[in-house]
Amino acid sequence: VTNLLEVLAFGSTSKFHGSQVSNFLQDWGGQRFVSTGREQSIHCIDLLRPNVEKAMELLQQVLLEPVFLPEEVLEGVQTLHFQALEMPPELVLSGALQQAAYGTDQELGKPPFFVPESEALLTSDAVHQVWTEHFIGNPECLVIAGAGVRHEFLVNKSEELFGHLKQSAAQSTNPSTYRGGEHKIPFDTK
Repeated sequence: VTNLLEVLAFGSTSKFHGSQVSNFLQDWGGQRFVSTGREQSIHCIDLLRPNVEKAMELLQQVLLEPVFLPEEVLEGVQTLHFQALEMPPELVLSGALQQAAYGTDQELGKPPFFVPESEALLTSDAVHQVWTEHFIGNPECLVIAGAGVRHEFLVNKSEELFGHLKQSAAQSTNPSTYRGGEHKIPFDTK
């Protein structure tokens, strides 16, 4: 799901369709960058300074009000299929090392990228559940940062847009134990 969230970022929200979000960024001279992983998620907007306030309001929508439309999730899964075909060997090796070290039944041993076997689990409801539990319900781990922006403005706007969030129950973690082992990757000669 984490890998899919990267593809779905800056999609439809409760106020805007995904194409509107893209148009806003283009009109404001901006671009987005998203990176997700096991331990962090970065949502970045790089744009012209006069549009910072509008961008922060858009960021609030994107982070707190995503709707994960079924058609966007389906399109995102198709994108992940294509990305998996073009996966650099270094990333495949990295994932295989984690699987060999921890086993796929532990968090650190689960594949860090899309695998076709997980496709049936990637539904709009599943994505929304993960987002709600790990992002919206976990504001203690939310960091708002800005470059080239007045500090006072950034703090006040962040408090206005994100200050109402309440921490849900403590996030549970399942520690992974190193086991060692092997993980074989089939080699396709075609």
